[in-house]
Amino acid sequence: MSKIAPTLHIEWTPGRVRALDLATGREASGVSLGDLGGVLAGHRTALVGIGRGATFLKVLGLPKAAPAELRTLLGMRLGQLFPLPASQLAFDFFQTTESTPDGTLTLVAAIRATDLKQLQTELAQANLTATRILPIALAAPLAAGKLDALVLERGPLGLSLDVVQGGLLRLSRQAPEETDVSIEARRTLAAAGVESLPVVEPSGGVLRKLADAPALHFELSEDRVKAGKKKIADRTRFGALLLASGVLLATLVWADRGDDFAKVRKSEGAWARELGRLRSIRELETKKAQSATALQDTLERAFAPGQPLSDVLSATSDALPAGVWLTGVSVERGKPLQLRGTAKQTGDVARLVDSLGANRRFRDVRLVFASEGKIKETKVVQFNITAFPVGNLPLPEPPKSKKKASRKR
Repeated sequence: MSKIAPTLHIEWTPGRVRALDLATGREASGVSLGDLGGVLAGHRTALVGIGRGATFLKVLGLPKAAPAELRTLLGMRLGQLFPLPASQLAFDFFQTTESTPDGTLTLVAAIRATDLKQLQTELAQANLTATRILPIALAAPLAAGKLDALVLERGPLGLSLDVVQGGLLRLSRQAPEETDVSIEARRTLAAAGVESLPVVEPSGGVLRKLADAPALHFELSEDRVKAGKKKIADRTRFGALLLASGVLLATLVWADRGDDFAKVRKSEGAWARELGRLRSIRELETKKAQSATALQDTLERAFAPGQPLSDVLSATSDALPAGVWLTGVSVERGKPLQLRGTAKQTGDVARLVDSLGANRRFRDVRLVFASEGKIKETKVVQFNITAFPVGNLPLPEPPKSKKKASRKR
């Protein structure tokens, strides 16, 4: 990441983009980066702010911990914070110094992974590298002068409204440009739970303040894993180069002295063994990184099942033939689906079993029992069917305790 912030600032959303060159004051907008023309000329790096309509923001209290630990914690809870599964999001966060009873205030931001990939494609086509990709709304507290205010800005992307309190962004909205400003301001304050705030319209717009926004950067999870592996590989390579340099230096010194060629050969053997030891360490660290990646994938699959339970119930209801009704449904994460019900005829139960078995959402569909009975004077068939929803990972069984055999004297 460049130490000098680029002078090209870009506000990007799918289907709408604008760019501002701080050095020349030139500004342009279009459907994609390819439409901006001369504003991008002469630039190789850019600071990209994602528009409010394409980002998700959440402020919550979290324990004070190392960034890696917080990232793991948020990765497990991401599907609960935002309306999309964690596998479809790229996210980042930063912790403030403000403490609450729930923990340290932390702002979590996310973007759809598909949108981030589209942005990366447009940047590559424009021969640009993004030094940072972050929500543009994070610059609103700087535009408000770190005062409690409702930051309002009119632009080609519509009407932007950001609620700033205590120097921290609390809520961000995007409204159509032709809407009534007073109505949208009241809606935004009501959503933030604030009665009133002074309205600030920053001169020059929020996009100018993007370079001073908090250190937050959107990355795809696979890119973050690759970067971690590359960092390990670079450290290992650097250590190997240092070792090789030491070996070469030692060899040159001993050869220059020429006192004892046998000692030189012996020293080379020792360094060769040391190099082998370092290579073993590198292989071990590589395996650890691969195990961590596999564990992360397993946790994502466990906490974000292939089918929400609501979809399982909906598919079960759609499969019911006429003349069959359910009296009980039991479904839990990691356990088979239990269906208990009553049918007018035995054939209706068979049709239900065949319908569930043909549905790709289920596997291991079994008829546990079907028995005839009567409701008043009407003959009915009572049944119990089990099936396993595809993608609903079974929970591991607890290990069985082994009792030690008692010794006899």
